[in-house]
Amino acid sequence: MTGRGPVLDRPLEPAWLDAALRIARETGDLDEVRSRLHVALADGGLGTAARVKTVTALMRTWASPRQGSAPAVYWARDALANEEDLRAVHLGALLAAYPFFGDVCATVGRVLALEEQVTTPDVRARIRSSWGDRRTVHNAVQRAIKTLRAFELLTGDPGSSLSHRAERLVVSPRAGRWITHMLLLSRGAESIDEHDLRSAPELFGLRLPERLDNGYVLLERHREGGGRTVLAVV
Repeated sequence: MTGRGPVLDRPLEPAWLDAALRIARETGDLDEVRSRLHVALADGGLGTAARVKTVTALMRTWASPRQGSAPAVYWARDALANEEDLRAVHLGALLAAYPFFGDVCATVGRVLALEEQVTTPDVRARIRSSWGDRRTVHNAVQRAIKTLRAFELLTGDPGSSLSHRAERLVVSPRAGRWITHMLLLSRGAESIDEHDLRSAPELFGLRLPERLDNGYVLLERHREGGGRTVLAVV
């Protein structure tokens, strides 16, 4: 762990995050959420230690969010749980839960802005400069890439370090401002220019709507001089 929080040391599947979101909506008892997640993952092919760590990651994402992100996560649990494709919503929640994952996404996004493919060793080398040259970071980068592949934001052969760009996930207008807030939480920032939002490397795998629905109350839109539009945390 660093001052920015723990690394995401488990590859996560969208179906597991679906279960975490559903169970967290059904009960606020964290012990019950944890117990039910262990049952839900029982057939996931995980060993006991791996399942414990995976449940911890799922809890941090949807059931017991880190300080500062809870109101946004709770809003999404109520307002976005019925999205047709929850992968974009899960990605946003992971950005807020794990700034490390956000940094991996940003690194991948910067490479893909110039090329159509990225290698895990290249991402790892770039991440080490800010997160340290530690074995946990080495392994966590690989697991973050596996998560992006599980979300089908990257494609690649099993066991290969080479990943390719895939189709972007469509973000609904209702989720647009919320995704922006998740990005800000990942960065530890309070505001972002709307133009910069649409080129944010962390969101390389998402297609934001042309208009961001104003039904999300934790973020405000301000017009500034020179036609600049800023989205800021309330």
